[in-house]
Amino acid sequence: MKGGFSKALLMQKAVGAQVIAKIPCRIAGPPSLTTAGEVGVLEYVRTHTGIHVPRVIAWSSDSSNAVGAEYIIMEKAAGVPLFQEWGSMTEFEKLQLIKNLTRLEAQLAKIKFPAYGELYTRKSMKGPGRSMGIQSQPLEYPLHSTNCSGYHNRVHKVF
Repeated sequence: MKGGFSKALLMQKAVGAQVIAKIPCRIAGPPSLTTAGEVGVLEYVRTHTGIHVPRVIAWSSDSSNAVGAEYIIMEKAAGVPLFQEWGSMTEFEKLQLIKNLTRLEAQLAKIKFPAYGELYTRKSMKGPGRSMGIQSQPLEYPLHSTNCSGYHNRVHKVF
């Protein structure tokens, strides 16, 4: 499956479990930042909300790896694509779905950050005062018992 910003491949492991492998397209954003940011957001949402998001199994934001590209390997989300069910759903079921989506969105809207920017895991940081190639002096903010490093009016959340 190919989207506007990445290619997603459905893969089956030898034990039968399915995983998704995502490879960003060149237009997705700055190299390494896009993949590291997506992993950071997935991990943050998974650990700081009740929203079920796929667990990241492995990832690399360095295209000089053995694969030759940045990638994310994650669990396959349970369920079926909504477009397959929408036509057969009753109006009540559609309304319930929309209500559930707004509850999920409300969880995300409650998260407060001191500035705007990207989220990264500690693993993706390359050293003191450096975030994925962006060199600057960090500003420390207390946030959910972790540190939030600000760079040029942008938050690079590290957890």
